Amino acid sequence: MSPLPESSDPVVRIEVAGDLDLHTYRPRDLPELLPAWFGECHRLGIATVRVIHGKGSGSLRAGVHALLPRLTRFVAAWTFPAPEAAGGWGATVVQLVPPAPGANVECQDGSGSRDAPGEFQPREARGWQ
Repeated sequence: MSPLPESSDPVVRIEVAGDLDLHTYRPRDLPELLPAWFGECHRLGIATVRVIHGKGSGSLRAGVHALLPRLTRFVAAWTFPAPEAAGGWGATVVQLVPPAPGANVECQDGSGSRDAPGEFQPREARGWQ
């Protein structure tokens, strides 16, 4: 097997947080993007994700809403429209499934992991909750 060719493109690291802004994505990107994002949020102990799809044509919103019922591994519930302070008609707030009892959840600051029970809570610090 030959090694992959070297790329001159820099690796871009994206910080996973409780907001996913889809404005730069196409609807065809969603089936790969949403499960990966929700899975990473779940691994990091993020319980609530705001998916910002915008108010435009509705194609991103329709794509998100078509996928959410199929992502039961990660998605517990969702709210649309989001609260007005969270984007209203331009966003959907998704509650993720809590980690299994006894599961380790990685600390977001990279300082290690913690036991999930009692530690997996929505971030109350967000102004839109």
